[in-house]
Amino acid sequence: MSAIDVQGDLGAADACEALLAFAITIAEGGDVPKSEYRAVHKRFFESPTARRVADKALRRYSTPDLLWGYLRSVATGSGSWALRRNAAHELIDPVLEALHDQTEMPADELVTLAAIRLNAESVSEAWSRALERRDSHPDGAITTARTLLESTMKTILDDREVPYKSDADLPALYKAVGKELNLSAGAHTEEMFKQILGGCNSVVVGLGSLRNKAGDAHGAGRKLYRPAPRHATLAVNLAGSMALFLLETHEAGGTG
Repeated sequence: MSAIDVQGDLGAADACEALLAFAITIAEGGDVPKSEYRAVHKRFFESPTARRVADKALRRYSTPDLLWGYLRSVATGSGSWALRRNAAHELIDPVLEALHDQTEMPADELVTLAAIRLNAESVSEAWSRALERRDSHPDGAITTARTLLESTMKTILDDREVPYKSDADLPALYKAVGKELNLSAGAHTEEMFKQILGGCNSVVVGLGSLRNKAGDAHGAGRKLYRPAPRHATLAVNLAGSMALFLLETHEAGGTG
């Protein structure tokens, strides 16, 4: 096993630190295994925080040779090691600082990884947009939170070959998914499960209604409702939690 174990389930901060260690080695002219570098680079950009904070150029440096090409352009010759190390830090330190400041909530990464396992581009894109807009564009984040749930439920129904109307609203989609995954409150006898599953239905209905009132998908009349970032955070977090629950239940075979 190498000094940096990329075979395990690296967290976002671990991947960031591993990528920085690789970048320093490359800056000093050392060799880095291509497969390990690519694995760390891929895991690094699975983090919503990394995608939001990292310099866009860093995404292109997906192999040691590509990163070396950039660092070599920064400096060559006497004293170049220090300049290249500084360049590596400038690329990666902002992300590491953001992760250490916990700008990424614990649930964010869980939903991100679940969406990756589902291998549905529509779900991953909706989740990324919701996170990016959560603070800066609350009404857009609320709209995208609804899109996340819609994409998640349609993908689950697609995987299970359950037909649905393309224009079905959230409650109708949830009813179909709930039936398929045994999530109907009436299908359970224990009161605590009935309450929790009834609450899940309320969250889905509420998010659909909130999107209609506070999202940016519809025009407004004289009375314009402007949601605050805290409202968007609540909507995005609720949608993310529901999406995660549905995806994990889907993965488990639909046991409610």
